[in-house]
Amino acid sequence: MKPRTIRYLHRLAALLVGWQLLIWLTTGLYFNLTPHEELKGSTYLATQSQAKVPKLSQFTLLEPATILERHSSTETLSLIWLNQRPYYLLSHRTTRYAHQCQQQSLVDASTGLPYQLNAEDAASLANASYSGPGQVVATNHIPQNQSEWPKQCNALWQVQFNDTLHTRVYLDARSGQLIGHKNRHTEVADLMWRLHFMDLFNQGSFNQPLAWLMALLSLGLVYSGGGLIIQDWRKKRRYNKSLIKAASPTD
Repeated sequence: MKPRTIRYLHRLAALLVGWQLLIWLTTGLYFNLTPHEELKGSTYLATQSQAKVPKLSQFTLLEPATILERHSSTETLSLIWLNQRPYYLLSHRTTRYAHQCQQQSLVDASTGLPYQLNAEDAASLANASYSGPGQVVATNHIPQNQSEWPKQCNALWQVQFNDTLHTRVYLDARSGQLIGHKNRHTEVADLMWRLHFMDLFNQGSFNQPLAWLMALLSLGLVYSGGGLIIQDWRKKRRYNKSLIKAASPTD
């Protein structure tokens, strides 16, 4: 490859890598200066100490063995509390991460009857996780692939509050478990995360083609720079030899 071509590719790679480096510095500074509550959307997130859980002795529960006999495809069973009542959460296929597609169902721990969360349940659960001054103004069922939780494969309930931060609480539509809070601060934070990890297509992961491309460009920048150094060194060496030869006396 001609030196001029190598130099052009080197400058192009330096421009692209340098631009991304500037983005990393900017977003990194933002993460360091922004309070953790704003980054995570937890400004109005109620702590566990604020949540009141009734005593288990108030309820007569069916034995887990009885539930497992009725639902033979269950891999795991756990007792959870939803809106002050006990339920058995049945997992029919265990996944490594909670955001992966789950096959779960709820069973009333007292009656053994299947149970499915509705909008009222979602609003009540969201209120239990919320410590702000707002009130519930909307409850939406979202099938999957929600833009604010791009890695979340499961259906969600979104509960909106009318506070100044426009808080949105997300719950797993099957288990009722809290996914997290979002608000106007997290809109900026999510954009910064996408820029920092080059997740421009909002896949919720840094392991994606743009990151691979940046790694290849960085390697290309190093190797092309090394090649240019070697070429310049050889050129200078030949030039010095020619000067020495020209200065040496001739017979």
